Amino acid sequence: HSFPELSLASWQFKDATPAPQEDEVAPDMSGDDSGDELAAEVVQSQAPIVPYSLADITRDGCFMSEPELEQLLDRLRTKKNLILQGPPGTGKTWLAKRLAFALMGQKDESKVRAVQFHPNLSYEDFVRGWKPGAGSFELRDGPFLRFCELARGDPNRPYVVLIEEINRGDISRIFGELFFLLEKDKRESRYAVRLSCVKDGEPPFFIPPNLLLVGTMNTADR
Repeated sequence: HSFPELSLASWQFKDATPAPQEDEVAPDMSGDDSGDELAAEVVQSQAPIVPYSLADITRDGCFMSEPELEQLLDRLRTKKNLILQGPPGTGKTWLAKRLAFALMGQKDESKVRAVQFHPNLSYEDFVRGWKPGAGSFELRDGPFLRFCELARGDPNRPYVVLIEEINRGDISRIFGELFFLLEKDKRESRYAVRLSCVKDGEPPFFIPPNLLLVGTMNTADR
C-alpha cells in the first residue's frame, strides 16, 4: 500500500531456495551471471554475526575518541534515548548505527530498525491506525509497535530504533500517548496505557525496557 511497507517487505524477505547439501553437486552456472549473484545472496544470508565494540567504531573511521564514544554509549544505556545533532554530512546516521552495534556487542542488523520522520508522518503511520483493506478498513500496527513486540519477545538483548531527521516530524502527533512512555523510568508494565486504537482483548501497552531510541537532528533545519 505504500513505499515504506514495500521497503519493509523486501528487507524482511528470505530466500526459500534450499542450500545444496554437502553430498550434492552444485550445478555448473559458470556461463550464467545470474547464478553468481544467487550464490552471493546465499552466502550473505548465512554469514555469521560478528562481534562489535567501541574499538571497532574507531577502526571503521570515526574521528571521535573512545572516551567520547563511551560517554555516548553510557548515556544511551542509562537514559534509553539519545539524539545526535550536527550539520549535514557529518556522519550522524553512520555513528548512530554503530553505537547500536556496540551496545549489542555484535553487528546485528535485525535488531536495528531505521525510520525517517517528515512533516506528513502521523500516529497512524508510525504506531497504529486504520488502513484500507479488502472491502473495509483494517486496524494495522505501525513499524514502531511491531518492533516493540519484537523486542518484548527477546527481553535479554537490546533493540534500537534509529529515527533519522527526528526534528522534522511533529513529535507529539507521531507518538501520541506513547510520548509519556519514552521516559527511562516509565518502561514498566505498571505505567502501561491503553492505545488510542485498541484491539479486542488487548492489554495496556508499555515500551519494553530493552528498546532504545537514537535520533539524528540536522542543525541546518529550523
